[in-house]
Amino acid sequence: MEPYSIGDKKNIGKNMIQFQLTQSHKLIIENNDHRIRLIIMENEKELVCRKESIRKLEQCILLTETSIFKGRLQLFKQGNRIDILMKNTHIGSIQALDLQNGLSILHAEKMAGLTK
Repeated sequence: MEPYSIGDKKNIGKNMIQFQLTQSHKLIIENNDHRIRLIIMENEKELVCRKESIRKLEQCILLTETSIFKGRLQLFKQGNRIDILMKNTHIGSIQALDLQNGLSILHAEKMAGLTK
């Protein structure tokens, strides 16, 4: 049994949260030094990643509509939904509250000294 479970998202290791986007695509968020790393995986292959501060993501979650990031990995927030695009192709959506909860878990772990 994993230490955390948030809806259909499960912790897959210390300092790492996973969101199942499609049957083969996952969004993984992990603590990485002073930032977090967002990774899109297809099956077990890493397709794209982005390093960002937790604070910037948390600020974007509070807005009603915004786009987060430019480049190969993009997040678009519309209301309570965050759409995830990879290379301008929609690959899934997650609820803003679920992302916020996941970030809170990662932030708490980091503050507790469980990460580098």
